[in-house]
Amino acid sequence: MIKIVAGLLLAATLTACATSKSTSMPSGAAGFVVSCDGTVLSFGNCYSKAGELCPAGYAIIDKSREVSLYLGAQVVARNLIIECNSDEDRM
Repeated sequence: MIKIVAGLLLAATLTACATSKSTSMPSGAAGFVVSCDGTVLSFGNCYSKAGELCPAGYAIIDKSREVSLYLGAQVVARNLIIECNSDEDRM
């Protein structure tokens, strides 16, 4: 059973990509939470996704990284909270 779970986690990690979710900033402006979790990804993947979401540029409101252990394997969670420079240019 552990081998099956470990295999599924490995497959999920290898096919992982940066994801985003829209959110509202305290100022009322629109923003995004960009996640690039896993051992294969890095903050570079988060920055690339942020660039896709905000072609006119963005401000990083918050940046976090958490490392934990799951079944003896290291699990890394990375998040950026960003605000696009211009609503008109946002995708």
